[in-house]
Amino acid sequence: MVYCFYRGLLPANCVEAYDKLRRGLLDLDTEIDLGRVDGSMLDKLMNYVVNDEPIIYYCDAFSFKVKGVTKLTTAEPHYTLPFDQIKLYTKAIRTGLKGIVGNVRAATEAETVAKLHDFICTKFTYVNTDFYSHGIYGAICRRRAVCDGIAETFKLACDELGIASIIIRGEAKSSAETGNLGPHAWNKVRVNGVWYNMDATYDLSLSKGDFVRHDYYLISDDEISFSHKPQQATVECRARGTYYSSHSLLARSERELEDIVAAHVKPGVQTVVEIDVSPFCGGDDIKTKTKEPISRGLNRMLNGWSIEIDYNSMRRILMLHVK
Repeated sequence: MVYCFYRGLLPANCVEAYDKLRRGLLDLDTEIDLGRVDGSMLDKLMNYVVNDEPIIYYCDAFSFKVKGVTKLTTAEPHYTLPFDQIKLYTKAIRTGLKGIVGNVRAATEAETVAKLHDFICTKFTYVNTDFYSHGIYGAICRRRAVCDGIAETFKLACDELGIASIIIRGEAKSSAETGNLGPHAWNKVRVNGVWYNMDATYDLSLSKGDFVRHDYYLISDDEISFSHKPQQATVECRARGTYYSSHSLLARSERELEDIVAAHVKPGVQTVVEIDVSPFCGGDDIKTKTKEPISRGLNRMLNGWSIEIDYNSMRRILMLHVK
């Protein structure tokens, strides 16, 4: 099942042209008859098709011909690779995708989405210098990618799993912590009938080894708005993330933070724990606000052990690593 969200945004008189363009690109046609279509919609049609169907990675431009008084439009795609190479790469992508889906399929939507997120965060590497890392082939076949390939992988996997997902393009901070806004891609996903934001790229960048971060996992538009700016409106994500509350890792006060730290950190045991402190930190400096309750929670029992704390000031989430 391919979830074609962007197709649904088109006016009725453009849907047929969308379908013809999508089918023609999948079939590697050199000329695609679009019928009568408003010239101002042509770029939007292309963007919507590749966002809904990211397996179409091999077309980067078009030329168009409009026939006289009939106004019938023909699209001539510019394919970036020879046809035999496209077919070879596409076969490899579908094989790799099948492997990912087999690893993450679970009994429920929620479990499946969680496993897909964690699979990306542990098996993929963020690389922006590799020739293949900026596309779906590098993401799925080499597990090396930037945000585009990761968001497209998530969408393709969700399609295979029968889960509704959207690729969101826009701008975001250049890192999960600080930086100027730059081009970025992430996802929205529907779990048990509720839409959430999901940025596996940012969680991948924050994760360490086999420990997976969930700062940008199933969160609302409000929660992601501090760092992410979509280029167009899609579906609303009003429900706030529940990962931290469901795992008893949501600190609503300094005392709750102290209790969470004390409950998870044990003498002589290496520990990694992530905690959402947004309810009581607000606009305050996260380091200053959490220093004393963390110290009280540790309770001076860690002589000889080192403590490392990573702070995500955008999301007001910290990771405590005792080693």
